[in-house]
Amino acid sequence: MSNLTITLHGTFGFAEFRLIDSEGQVERFFIPASKLTDDRVVISVASVTAHNVYFSVVPRTEMRGTRDACGSANAVWCDYDNDESEPDWNLPPSALVRTSPGRWQAYWFLDSPLRDLDQLEAINRSIANAEGGDLQATDRARVLRLPGSYNLKYPEKPHVMLEYWNPDLRYSVEELCHAYPPTSLSPRRLNGVAHGPGPVWLPLIFDAIVDFLERSGFRPRISGNRAVALCPLHDDRNPSLSLHAERGWYCHAGCGQGRLTRLANILGVRV
Repeated sequence: MSNLTITLHGTFGFAEFRLIDSEGQVERFFIPASKLTDDRVVISVASVTAHNVYFSVVPRTEMRGTRDACGSANAVWCDYDNDESEPDWNLPPSALVRTSPGRWQAYWFLDSPLRDLDQLEAINRSIANAEGGDLQATDRARVLRLPGSYNLKYPEKPHVMLEYWNPDLRYSVEELCHAYPPTSLSPRRLNGVAHGPGPVWLPLIFDAIVDFLERSGFRPRISGNRAVALCPLHDDRNPSLSLHAERGWYCHAGCGQGRLTRLANILGVRV
């Protein structure tokens, strides 16, 4: 498990660890990357049993977990959480972590550190879009489950396992972009609409959901970065589904609410 953290962080900056309990309370701390070579450091973190344990993929330049505290990346990744089997990857990952039965996190190690973190996020989005991964797990400040820890999402609390790790399997940015071409999609409906600080791909998901609603006869009406429509999750006679390009969705009839990525998964919408 320390092999993965060392490969991702090298000896530069800090590795961020987050412990999240069943109530959603977060405890975070930072360990100098140079200390990750001591197996006892990572093993002691992973052995925590009362919390879900996550770690940074991109090294932190200082003891903060924000986007502006991220340094150069040594890998790109995909959080694949939508199927019961391992994907048929366009490029074989350098490391694969099984977070629970049928759930994976894959890493492609880079042949040189990537300083352009906008490009990092673009590659992550392209991989997630091609492989059916989680678009919400593509940002530079992302933390993922630590191998050796316990996944408390399930009653049986399965171990998060490093299935394989090949430090010699490294890719150039050009190889990754060839295997996973950048998406040409753009948020057509929201051009000219001011966006908040949310991820840049959220407008794409907003577009895709509204397209689905139009094709399926749910009559969406758009105003700025909002939309209302007949809800496809129940027999709706009056528009009760509210969409917001950054805040998510809400059904006034009680079907649910949450992030746009969750609604897209429920409806089977792909970007």
